[in-house]
Amino acid sequence: MSGYADGTFRPDEDVTRAEMTAMIIRASKILADEGGPLSFSDANEIPDWAKGAAAAALRWGIAQGRTGNEFAPD
Repeated sequence: MSGYADGTFRPDEDVTRAEMTAMIIRASKILADEGGPLSFSDANEIPDWAKGAAAAALRWGIAQGRTGNEFAPD
């Protein structure tokens, strides 16, 4: 795990779905699928830093879309 861009860790903050997905992919030693297809209806709302992890999670069956095929990154 790594902290935020400003160097903080923020242990009392809620973890977003985008953050959790990135942590699971890293912990599983699965390579992020940079540029991989994202079929989620809200793919444009996934932060750039999390898109590769989201694509890998989708490819490996770790994450699925919610109602309306939304990733719901926040």
